[in-house]
Amino acid sequence: MQFSTGLGTSSGRHTETMAAGCGLQHQCPGEPSLGDRETAAGVHWGTAGENIGEGGPVAETQANITGMAVGLTKGMLAEQPPTTDTAATSSTRTSTT
Repeated sequence: MQFSTGLGTSSGRHTETMAAGCGLQHQCPGEPSLGDRETAAGVHWGTAGENIGEGGPVAETQANITGMAVGLTKGMLAEQPPTTDTAATSSTRTSTT
């Protein structure tokens, strides 16, 4: 596995957009879709997804940041799919941002 500059660019821009006021959302008002954001950043993709989360505040030490990231990851892995009929009509995306 290696770092993708395009994905870093796309996710960084989306993070800045969320931080500017729309909060944790997969697509902020007026923002292009995930696929359009990735394409604009030069990513060549066939399927795409994202995962967003919030943690902290923690002191900026490697141990604290790692612990927060591990906690967020465990939370995502423990997620359960919806149990209502809306699951058949809703769209979800998973990946990291």
